[in-house]
Amino acid sequence: MMLMFLLLLNGAALSGSQEHPKPHRIAVKFNFDFTAMHACPVKSAAPCVKEFDVYNVTDAGKRILLFTILAPRGAKDLVRGIRGTSKPLIFAPGEHMIEVTAVANNGRESKHRACTTMLNIQP
Repeated sequence: MMLMFLLLLNGAALSGSQEHPKPHRIAVKFNFDFTAMHACPVKSAAPCVKEFDVYNVTDAGKRILLFTILAPRGAKDLVRGIRGTSKPLIFAPGEHMIEVTAVANNGRESKHRACTTMLNIQP
């Protein structure tokens, strides 16, 4: 399965202390075209997009799930401005790559690294 994000999610510079990192909430906003695979209705046996997973993929080969965003129920076309915000998370200072993937109701994910952005956590 290959699902494509139309635009990269928005990143922002965050600040915190290097000695005592403060928790930050990561907010993402992106567009997704549900034309190829519609969002899941309440119940569906047919393949559909169930949710979006947001990962920290800063370390090569390591993907850390930060949070999940439910797909807008029953969407069949381009949806602009899908949003989600994490619970408070601790990040080390420096650059972090954030990735969003679409997840189907059968558990399959869209192509990794198709929708990424960089965050810069200031010391």
